[in-house]
Amino acid sequence: MIDFPTTCGFCSCGCALYVEPTKGRVAALCPSANHPVSAGRLCIKGWNATPALVNDQRLRTPLIRKQGKLESASWEEAISATVSALKQTEPARIGVIGSAKTTNEECYQLAKLARDVIGTPNVDSACRFYDASLIPALLDTTGVPGSQITLDAVAAAGSMLIVGANVMEQLAHIGSRIQDAVENGCKVVAVDPRVSRLAPQAGIFLHPMPGTDLAWLRYMAKSIIDRQLYAEGVPEMPGFEELRASLEGADGARLEGECGLTAEAVTEAAQVMAANPPLIVMFGLGVMQQAESTRTIMALADIALLLGGQV
Repeated sequence: MIDFPTTCGFCSCGCALYVEPTKGRVAALCPSANHPVSAGRLCIKGWNATPALVNDQRLRTPLIRKQGKLESASWEEAISATVSALKQTEPARIGVIGSAKTTNEECYQLAKLARDVIGTPNVDSACRFYDASLIPALLDTTGVPGSQITLDAVAAAGSMLIVGANVMEQLAHIGSRIQDAVENGCKVVAVDPRVSRLAPQAGIFLHPMPGTDLAWLRYMAKSIIDRQLYAEGVPEMPGFEELRASLEGADGARLEGECGLTAEAVTEAAQVMAANPPLIVMFGLGVMQQAESTRTIMALADIALLLGGQV
């Protein structure tokens, strides 16, 4: 039997797996044992992807709309119809939109198709809606426009702050690394207006009102500084005094009215993280799709830097 290597398309973890075909149909999927991400494991979605691949309700052919109805067509006919429609439009008026579900290689090919073949500069992706706040926020605070956390670091963390992320379902493979960390004694502080499957792993689960993360994060940073919970050498870091001054207005007395959390609960979470290094700070779309997402991500990065952790 010949196995074909590929990449799981369920989430952005990028787990490597092998497709095992039988008589031209997918018979089974199995993880790659030596891949740095999957490491011989798949989440429940990866293990159970075979029924979705062979489901009779999947499209078997391309569809072309004719007189208001979608009709089956060959690949040659569908590609010809697409090319014909594109030729009738000026390249500058054509937009090409990618997906967060595509691999890096597919994104590269899509960009080459848009710029070199179609001749349009209009290339976009759903990723831009949150990367537009993520990249400048991390660049301004950590100096790197992206996360530097490895999967091995997740499993070895002493504490975690996870905000606005349903990790156990949306990034289940990372969720399994969080479970490994908890079994090793990691203290998880989860913050989300919703109850999620992360709850059983969390020693502290805070439920602020939606859209108020910036308020409690500012107070948490102030608590860390006022109680000197920060890591060794942090006061000598560039920008420390400026950060301290910017937090003067973070008032614990108003916190419960602003976001539904008590000052004591936020301070307790900060103390737990400070007492259990190394800290990893993680966040998801619940943060990146807020109106104040850039400032909120910067505040999360500040927490990580104050406690000597990573974001």
